[in-house]
Amino acid sequence: MKNKIKKIFLYGGLSVLFFVSVVTLTYLLLIKLEVEPLTRTRNVISLVYNLKLPKAYIVQSGSMEPAIKTGSIVISYPSNSYSEGDVVTFSKSVGAKNLITHRIEARFFPDGVDKQPTYLTSGDANEDFDSGDVKHEQVVGKVFLTVPYLGYAANFAKQPYGFILLVIVPATIIIYEELKGLLKELFKVLKSIVSKIFRKRNATFKGENLKGNKGLPKVSAIVPVFGAALVLTGLASSFFSDKELSPANFFQASDDFGGPQIAQTLVINELLWNSSCTPNPETKFVIELYNGYSTQVDIKDWRFVEGDGTVIQISNAQFFIQPNSFILIVKSESTFSGCYTNYTNAPVLNLGGNPDFTPTATGGIIKLEKPTGPSTWEIVDRVEYGPTLNSGTLNTAVNQSIERVPIGLDSALGDTFQVNDFILREFPTHGYGTNLVLNEILPDEGVIHTNEWVEIYNPSGSSIDLTGWTLKDIALSPRSLTPLGTINSGSWKVHNDGTAWLNNGAETLQLIEPGGKVIDQHSYSSTSNDVSIGRFEDRGNIWINCTSTSKGTTNTSFCQP
Repeated sequence: MKNKIKKIFLYGGLSVLFFVSVVTLTYLLLIKLEVEPLTRTRNVISLVYNLKLPKAYIVQSGSMEPAIKTGSIVISYPSNSYSEGDVVTFSKSVGAKNLITHRIEARFFPDGVDKQPTYLTSGDANEDFDSGDVKHEQVVGKVFLTVPYLGYAANFAKQPYGFILLVIVPATIIIYEELKGLLKELFKVLKSIVSKIFRKRNATFKGENLKGNKGLPKVSAIVPVFGAALVLTGLASSFFSDKELSPANFFQASDDFGGPQIAQTLVINELLWNSSCTPNPETKFVIELYNGYSTQVDIKDWRFVEGDGTVIQISNAQFFIQPNSFILIVKSESTFSGCYTNYTNAPVLNLGGNPDFTPTATGGIIKLEKPTGPSTWEIVDRVEYGPTLNSGTLNTAVNQSIERVPIGLDSALGDTFQVNDFILREFPTHGYGTNLVLNEILPDEGVIHTNEWVEIYNPSGSSIDLTGWTLKDIALSPRSLTPLGTINSGSWKVHNDGTAWLNNGAETLQLIEPGGKVIDQHSYSSTSNDVSIGRFEDRGNIWINCTSTSKGTTNTSFCQP
C-alpha cells in the first residue's frame, strides 16, 4: 500500500513538475533573458562539453528564395570547413547578436592556404555580394535542414497571445488533468484504507492507470512542448540581408551597414605596369579607372599618391567620367596607341611628364585621392601590387595586368586593401571589365572523360546570357556557347566538345563576348589523359593540373593536384 501511494505521488508529481518547468523556463527565456543571454547559454554549453550543437533560426526575408522560403526554419550545424555553394549561417562580426543565412560564393586564403579562409557571400535572390568578407570564425554553421513556413508558427509563439495559446493553455489543461487523476487515485487509496479499517469486503484495491480511465492521452503533452520549442526557436531568429530590397531595413542582420561589395566610388579597376613596349617600358603603364557612382564624376584636381608619398596630379582641368564607365590613364595617348589597343574607345587621359608606376618606384602602393577642400584630400581607393607586398600575389608577368573581377569588386574601402579583389590577367582588358572567367580546361580526354571540355565560372552578382559568346582556340574556329543558355551568379557552365579540338600540348584559349572582346585568356602546357588544368580556387590566381577534376562545380577543395 505504501509503495502504491509513493508511486502515485512520484509519477503525478513528476508530470506536474515537468509541465510547470516547461512553462516557467519558457517564460523566463522569453520575457527575462531574451535573445542574447540565450545565445550565450548555448555557447557555454558547447564550450564546457566541447559539443557542436545544431541551432535553429527563422528566415525573415526572401533573399534566399527560391531555395529557402520566407518563414522557413533552417537548422545549422557547425563544421570545420565550408565550401563554395554551401548555405551557411553567420554573423557580420564575431559575437554579433543577429545572424544572416546566405550562400558562399567564393572562398579566399588571404593569410595563406594553411590558414583559415574568408568567404564572399550572397543571397540567391540578390544581384550583389554581401558587403565585406566573412571570416571563418564568424560562421555559426552550415544549413543541413530547412522546414518551410514553420517559422511563422515560431514567430506566433513568441507573441504573448501565441505563448498563451500554444504553451500556457495546453500546459494548464494537462496539469489540471494530471492533478485530477492524482487526486482521484489518492482518494481511491484512502477509501481502500478506510474500508480495510472497517473490514468491508470491497476493501481490495484494484490498481488502475495513473490517469484513470478518462482524461487526456499522454500524447497531448506534445502540444505545450512543441509550443515551447517554437518559442525557443523564435528567440534565435536569423535575419536575412538583402541590401537591394531593404538597404536600411530594421531587420538587417548587421549593425554595420558598410560600403557595398561592388564599388560605389571611383576605383582603380585595372593596372598594367610591366610592359615590353620600348623604349622606356616603365612609361608604358595603363591605369583604368571605373566610376561606380550613380552620377558622373569630375576628376579635376584628383591625384595619385605613391607609397613613398610622391604626388601625381591626374588632371588640372575638368574631366568627367560617366557612371558605370571607364577611362584610361596613360603617359600619352600616342604612347598608348603604339603599344596597346583601346577596344571600346574609352576616354584616354594623358598624365604627361615621366611618371613611373613600377613597384620599384611606387613601393607597390598607389592611392587614389579626391579633393575635399583647397588643400585637403580624401583617400578613395588603394591598390597594393608587385613582388614584395602580399607575398607577391599580385606580381605580374610581362604585358599582364591585375584587375578587379567582377567589375569594380571593392570589399576594402578608402585606405584599406583586399588582395583578393584582384586577379592576374593574361589578356589585359583596357577600357572594359570582366564578369566571367575561364575556370577549368580538360584538353586531353581519356577513360574518365571521353571528350574535351571547358568550364566557365560567373563570380559576379548577376546572371549572364551566353548567347553569342564563344570559346576560341587561337588556331581553330570558335565554339559557340549559345546552347549553354544563361549562367547564374556564382554558377558554372561547361562546354563539351569532341576529341580533336584543343591541343594536348601548349595552347592558348580565349573566352570572347558577342562584341568580339576577349573577356579571359589562359595559356597552358601539356597535360595527361583525364587531367584538367584549373584554378586552385574558383576565380583565383593559381592554376594547377587537377588529377581530381571538378567539372561543372566548384574547384575549391576539389580541383586537386
